[in-house]
Amino acid sequence: AMQLTAVRACVKAISEDVGTVPLHLFIEDSKGNRKRAENRPEYNLLRRRPNPHMTACVFRQIMTANCLLWGNAYAEIVYNGAGKIQALWPMLPQFVRMEMMPSGTLRYVSTNPITGQTKVLLSDDVIHLKDMSMDGYAGLYTIRHHRTAIGLGLALENFGLYYFLNGSRPGGVLEMVGKMTPEAQERIRTSWHAMYTGPRNTNRVAILEEGMKFNPIAINNDNAQYIDSRKLQADEIARLFRVPPHVIGILEKATFSNIEHQSLDYVKSCLRPWFVRWEEELNCKLFPGYEYTFEHDEDGLLRGDFATR
Repeated sequence: AMQLTAVRACVKAISEDVGTVPLHLFIEDSKGNRKRAENRPEYNLLRRRPNPHMTACVFRQIMTANCLLWGNAYAEIVYNGAGKIQALWPMLPQFVRMEMMPSGTLRYVSTNPITGQTKVLLSDDVIHLKDMSMDGYAGLYTIRHHRTAIGLGLALENFGLYYFLNGSRPGGVLEMVGKMTPEAQERIRTSWHAMYTGPRNTNRVAILEEGMKFNPIAINNDNAQYIDSRKLQADEIARLFRVPPHVIGILEKATFSNIEHQSLDYVKSCLRPWFVRWEEELNCKLFPGYEYTFEHDEDGLLRGDFATR
């Protein structure tokens, strides 16, 4: 699915925007006053480096992209000898399965795709982001549920690829009087493809032997409505991810008067649910006592146009 430009653009836009918005940790005193808890190790994990190999932006981008594509994103919470959170390691969602124990405990079984070793983690030791869910435990596999729409987009790209590889015009029929042996047919077909198909061989002079005629098949891109079909499919993919078309470069309906309001709608309708997913999961798993809360700083995205400011 990521080979389709519209899918990649939507996933890239949402994951990068979620990963780059500042994420602050707050503590509230007895009087209701809030201040940043910058001395907490969890703050550094989510603002600077969650593990030795990733920055905070990369970590949140990976998790969001996995959730967009697979419906679920998982990260292991690693503790040190003192029981403090030491690191957050994302897990490949396609190699993680959830199991509900008879006692009602939810656990995650992660398999290393290289070594084949499995690791069992309890729910409290896993950060689990879920896309839209029907049971509250697992998010729906977005790409699998909409594989027909995405497959149509890939089919349209393949059609355009081979259309232009064949010289930007459809195929045709070589006609001659008499009967040809299968060997002669294969020889002529091979030589014709080698000499006259492909963009480099466009407009070459064809040499036909023994009264042979070339009859092209009258099909063109306009009749096939290829361009319109590709535009419609890109809009379908954008609708699937709740991304306004202008975010992925479709500017036909964008104007100077509405582009800023479309951008605000993108933050409220598309990004805001992802911010809430992150905040609630981090608050529940990292601070069960609810004394600390994570919160995204959306002010930079919601400033509106110049006149409003």
